Amino acid sequence: MTVVVAAVTTHRVGRKDEQAVTIACDTQLTDGWEKSSGAYPKIWQEDNRFLVGASGLVGAWQAVKHGMCWPHYPHTQDWEAWLFKEVRPAAVSALDFYEVLKRDKGGVISMGMNMVVATGGKLAIIDDLGGVIVPRSNCIAIGSGYAQAIGSLGTTGPWTSQDVIKAAYMATQSDLGCGVPIYFATTLDYEVQEADLTNIE
Repeated sequence: MTVVVAAVTTHRVGRKDEQAVTIACDTQLTDGWEKSSGAYPKIWQEDNRFLVGASGLVGAWQAVKHGMCWPHYPHTQDWEAWLFKEVRPAAVSALDFYEVLKRDKGGVISMGMNMVVATGGKLAIIDDLGGVIVPRSNCIAIGSGYAQAIGSLGTTGPWTSQDVIKAAYMATQSDLGCGVPIYFATTLDYEVQEADLTNIE
């Protein structure tokens, strides 16, 4: 049970506006009937090059977080193609190595997780079966709270970081699988930090 929401956001840097991605998440972990709020932020940064958010099995995304070697991204390469050809196989390899990759009777693999990946002004989802989705709307959400988050955010920008934080927070108000505090980061500095929710309306 999770919400991870991301959008291309506008930021004032000096005298001009810059585009970056803001990603926000809840911190509740669910194990059967037990819920632990504030337990674990579900976003992280990789080498100050990527922001990653995950939903699904904790062990699966920990295998990616702690065991995957991220390939170099040449910014001239197609984003979707690079994620599918380079990142997806690296994730599957890490999941297999740490024995959390799932295979059904027909040999079809499942990663046990969905993953949001962002760099610069680009974002995408790598889904449980390894498909890559680059949203034309420039916003995405995963986890049990995705509908509430997108309902709050809307599918038409422009957005600010506060809009993304609010979208994650709104999911915690109506989805029992999501809980505060909210953490967020942007691709301007890749710093993951707790959001101030005092002015959320």
